[in-house]
Amino acid sequence: MKNLINRALIWAYEKGIIHGSKPDIHVLKTYEQTAKLHNAIINKDLDSIEKHIGGTLVTLIIHAEMNCLTIEQCLETALKEIEPREGEMINGLFVKQSTNN
Repeated sequence: MKNLINRALIWAYEKGIIHGSKPDIHVLKTYEQTAKLHNAIINKDLDSIEKHIGGTLVTLIIHAEMNCLTIEQCLETALKEIEPREGEMINGLFVKQSTNN
């Protein structure tokens, strides 16, 4: 996985994305990729699903780099927060239990 992450970062640096864009602008690519993923899921197009999950991951790896983070750090932080959550499945979605915080 580390090799793939490095390949994505090398590509992003070579294309000038890291230094030539800003996170608030680059996030539009993440939206674009997730919209394409949504359409692929609706159309049950497995090849496109694979491609757009990958494309979304690339945009997130770039976001992490732009913010002096690693994708591993971001994933670890998210998992620490969500693993202890209580909740239930409602209409196919996990809905976390409400807290007063």
